[in-house]
Amino acid sequence: MKQSCRLIPLGELLEKLSDYPYVLVNEKDSLPEIGKRIRTMPGVRSIYVVDHNNRVIGAISPSRFIRTIMSPGSSYEFSVRNLMDHITCNCASDIMDDHLVYALPTEPIQTIIKKMLQREIKEIPVLDDQGRIIKNVGLLELWHVIEPECLPFGPV
Repeated sequence: MKQSCRLIPLGELLEKLSDYPYVLVNEKDSLPEIGKRIRTMPGVRSIYVVDHNNRVIGAISPSRFIRTIMSPGSSYEFSVRNLMDHITCNCASDIMDDHLVYALPTEPIQTIIKKMLQREIKEIPVLDDQGRIIKNVGLLELWHVIEPECLPFGPV
């Protein structure tokens, strides 16, 4: 990254960025309830789990959700873990990843891009100071708002 590049806080451009669709589910929502909500939004790739104060406490990948609700006798790869998931997982908090990767409005966009590339994620929730979601932003759109020479890994 060039010395002359200004680190742009995400908050400066947040209103100009698209809000990628996401589903918020409560930590106690049952898996069938979550399934019904997801079916009404086929383009959603992000499922965020919130507590009773609407603070984001985790995420569920769509593939993890689908693997968990499928029966052990179906055609996907069978393992003891899959069987245990099917038997023991009843609600969102049972299958969520509580190591949520998120962005803050004060973080430089270049830092967020680097974080997303390192964790191989395409969308990231932007949280306020209370841990509530403000917006869900995409990697490609963040990349487009940065001058190429100001990317964390140099021009492409």
